[in-house]
Amino acid sequence: MVESMSSDTQIVMEKLQKANSIMEDLIDKAMEDQAITEDEKKILFCINDYLQEYVKIVITSVSDNIITEEEKNRLKEIEENIINDTKKIAMEDSQLSDDERSLLDSLIKAIKELSAT
Repeated sequence: MVESMSSDTQIVMEKLQKANSIMEDLIDKAMEDQAITEDEKKILFCINDYLQEYVKIVITSVSDNIITEEEKNRLKEIEENIINDTKKIAMEDSQLSDDERSLLDSLIKAIKELSAT
């Protein structure tokens, strides 16, 4: 017998699907000029680390078909940290290249869509 998913679980599963596509989309964005700079690598690695943590929480959340307030808050915190920490990394050299700006803009848009779910 298959249990139906709660609405919270369905929402978190949608977040998982979106989170999984973010890295691929950002790598495509970084490769638009046929190169990924060292700064872009740092940004992508930071995003990837957070998204891996995000996915772990999503899997834990849906494994018992109950999404706790703590889990919801942690997902929201990661969404905020991805943007804030990525901006810090991009500004480490006090310069924001057009490529880095494009990558950040794409990330911010993706995270807004993710958090709107």
